Amino acid sequence: MAAGDRLVAQLGLTGIVAHAGGGQSNAVQLTAMNCFIQNVATAGDSVKLPPAKVGMEITVINQSATATGPNVFPATGETINALAANTAIAVAPQTVLIFFCGIAGQWWSK
Repeated sequence: MAAGDRLVAQLGLTGIVAHAGGGQSNAVQLTAMNCFIQNVATAGDSVKLPPAKVGMEITVINQSATATGPNVFPATGETINALAANTAIAVAPQTVLIFFCGIAGQWWSK
């Protein structure tokens, strides 16, 4: 089974440091259902959701106070909130975003 075919099984991951400089290809991979981002050095630093599988839910908690927070990217070729493929959304400082997947390859946030 390929790594992208596995569902996220870890309940929580703390102390995540977003990738400095941002971008999807080098973004820190989120590997838990509840992801606590502790450090965002500059606006645009990045993290990446796992491949979107039907029924998945990932909660991203931005604990950082950095101006615009981290960019959250989908897995390569996927979408968030019907934006263009591979487009990130920013998580505001000290807020929570919940990502849901109802259709494979598509994340929706609340």
